[in-house]
Amino acid sequence: MKNNEKVRGIAKTNMEVGKLQKRWKKIELGLVAVGLCLALLLTAAIPVCEAEPDEQVVVGLSAGFTGPLADTYLPVGTALLDYFKYLNERGGINGTRLEVCWSETQELPGRTFTAYKRAQAAGAVLYLENEGSCMAMLMPRFEKDEIPGLGVNAHMPTTFGKPPWVFMALPSWGDMSYTSIEAIKKYLWAEARLPRIGVIIMDVTPGWNYLDGVKASDRLGGSEFVGYEVVPIPTIDTSVEWLRLARKGADWILCQCYASVMVTAVKDAHRLDIRGKGIGLLAATLSLAGPTIRVIGEKALEGWYSLEVCARGTEIELEGVRSMAEVCRRYHPYGPEYYGGAYVLAWVTAIVAAEAIRVAIEQVGLENLTGKAVRRALETGIRDLDTGGLTLPLTMSGEYPCFIHALQLAQAQNGVLVPIADYMDASYLIGREFQEGVSNSTVHRVKMRSAKGAGLRRPINRR
Repeated sequence: MKNNEKVRGIAKTNMEVGKLQKRWKKIELGLVAVGLCLALLLTAAIPVCEAEPDEQVVVGLSAGFTGPLADTYLPVGTALLDYFKYLNERGGINGTRLEVCWSETQELPGRTFTAYKRAQAAGAVLYLENEGSCMAMLMPRFEKDEIPGLGVNAHMPTTFGKPPWVFMALPSWGDMSYTSIEAIKKYLWAEARLPRIGVIIMDVTPGWNYLDGVKASDRLGGSEFVGYEVVPIPTIDTSVEWLRLARKGADWILCQCYASVMVTAVKDAHRLDIRGKGIGLLAATLSLAGPTIRVIGEKALEGWYSLEVCARGTEIELEGVRSMAEVCRRYHPYGPEYYGGAYVLAWVTAIVAAEAIRVAIEQVGLENLTGKAVRRALETGIRDLDTGGLTLPLTMSGEYPCFIHALQLAQAQNGVLVPIADYMDASYLIGREFQEGVSNSTVHRVKMRSAKGAGLRRPINRR
């Protein structure tokens, strides 16, 4: 009897041990699965360039698909990767493949610096960085490592150099705000007196440079500056800022905010009926990216103005827009109009990058290609570059290290930014002040080709 009980006890213990062993096996399998997932994620996060050096040219890229400014930078990163993939599918640059070493950085300085070092180690001859503050941080490294930077953004005081190692799509942020006021006076202001200008900026370096242009307009007698407000990233309410500028008697308020901050600002302006008080509203260039517009909503956005730089993604009668739209729809469930102007400008920036590399290879040969050669090509090799109607012909130089020299006033109508005026020269006043220390009284205008009357509509009202 006792022996039987002892046998049953041993059998029961063996069964429990067996169950426990099965559970541990399941846990081990689960840990293995987790480890494999982490390995795959890490592999995806670290850029790998597998081709032989003589078969490829490496470019680096910081992407901001996530984070507080993703609404703005997601279209940019998407377009850059789309164009380089499209280029490689067509045979690359005369048979030479472009290898893109990119990292998700959320456009944060620390992550961006790490991403840059990875790309440098991979042999990059060009680095694409799209956040102004990050570009300024990297500029000393570009000079030291002799790797030029190219960005879908505007210049700042800290990105100018002689010779330039940073090239941007747009003039300085100060020039953007200065030109915005000139556009208001030319197309939207009928009174004899000067318009009173207020401005809301994000508390970042590009925002403060944007403010420089508004102050320069006041200093040169182009407008009357009534004040500015600064908002942090992120922000959940801008009511106080809007009401303070309204009480100061602003006729127009310029808003240099992006992503979720811009959504908050536009919705607050609508709730407070700022336009109903007779105040015109103008958003900084690229503030109204496609994802941002969709979150804001048609009703709140109606009547806002912005200075745009490229053709719209829906203008498929233009060769450049048609090919870009076809590629975008092949890679994604929707076309470039989903992303807005930021996608188009980033696509154009990728065209400029590829052209500079092509020119550099032509000048020194693929075997001798370096970042120094690409920098020289960016400075001297971009001359009347045809983008198939995406932009006016592009030219860049050491004196003007940007390739967009003309902007077009657009207005939000039924949830879409519609051009309502001809292209106008983008002032290069502030850029020259930072680059050369020229007199404040010196205003330089860039010669450009006009596209008069193409697809324009009337504004729905004057403000």
